[in-house]
Amino acid sequence: MDKENKSKSSNKSRDSMTNSKKYEFYINNRLMNLQFTHKSNTINQSKYNIITFLPKALLIQFMRLANIYFLIIAIVQLIPIISPLTPLTAIVPITFVLTVSLIREGIEDYNRHVYDDQLNNEPVTVFRDQSWIQDRSGDLLIGEIVYVKQNDPFPSDLILLDSNLTDGLCFIETATLDGEKTLKNKIANKSTAGCFNNGGNKIESFNLNGYCVCEGPNSELYRFDGNLDLNFSDKNQSKETKISVPIEAKQILLKGI
Repeated sequence: MDKENKSKSSNKSRDSMTNSKKYEFYINNRLMNLQFTHKSNTINQSKYNIITFLPKALLIQFMRLANIYFLIIAIVQLIPIISPLTPLTAIVPITFVLTVSLIREGIEDYNRHVYDDQLNNEPVTVFRDQSWIQDRSGDLLIGEIVYVKQNDPFPSDLILLDSNLTDGLCFIETATLDGEKTLKNKIANKSTAGCFNNGGNKIESFNLNGYCVCEGPNSELYRFDGNLDLNFSDKNQSKETKISVPIEAKQILLKGI
C-alpha cells in the first residue's frame, strides 16, 4: 500500500511540472552535472566593476529627464550666438549633480561588493570525496550534500534529507523572506529521515548518488513539486538502499533563512 501511495505521489509531482520548466540535476556527482547550465552559488548583487562603472553609471544618470534637460541647456549656453549667459551658470550645476550622484552610486556599489564577498566566503561543511570538508559558500555546486549546524544560515536552497531531531524534523525562521519571526517546522521525507545521522550526529562517511527532477526557480514560498531518486549505502557498502520520494515544500530550505 505504501509503495502504491509513493508511486501516485511521484506521478502527481511529475504531472504538476508539465506546465513549468523542469529543473534536473544529479546528486553528489559534479561531473554529470556539467552537462547542465545551472548557475553557480556565487552571489553577485553589484551593478558595476572598475571598467564599467563610469560609462554605465553615466548612462543611468542620463536616463533621467531632468539631467538630459540640464545637459541640453548647458550645450546651448556654450554657443554665444544663441545665449548671452556665461556657460558656467549651466555647466557647474549639472557637473555638481552628476559628481554627487556618481559618488553615491560608487559607495552603494562598493557596499554591495563587500556584502557579496561576505556571503560568498561564509564557511560551509560539504560532503566531497567520501568525507566532510570545509569550503566557502560561493564554491558550492548543485547536487552537493551540505551539513548545516544549528543557528547557521542556509548557504543555498536545500532539500532537507535528515536532521538530528526525531523523524527528520527541524525548525526555521523565515523573517528575511516573509517577515514572520515565528518558527516554522520542516520535515524530511520518512524514507530519508534517519539515514544520515548516528545518535543525533552526522555520519562521517557514506556512499550516495541519485537524480532529482523538480520545478525551476519561482516566487512561490509555500509550494514545491519534485521527485528525488537516491541510492544510499554506508561506508562499508554492506547494504544499499534505493529511495524514490516526492519533494514538497516541507522539505525545501531556502537560502537566506
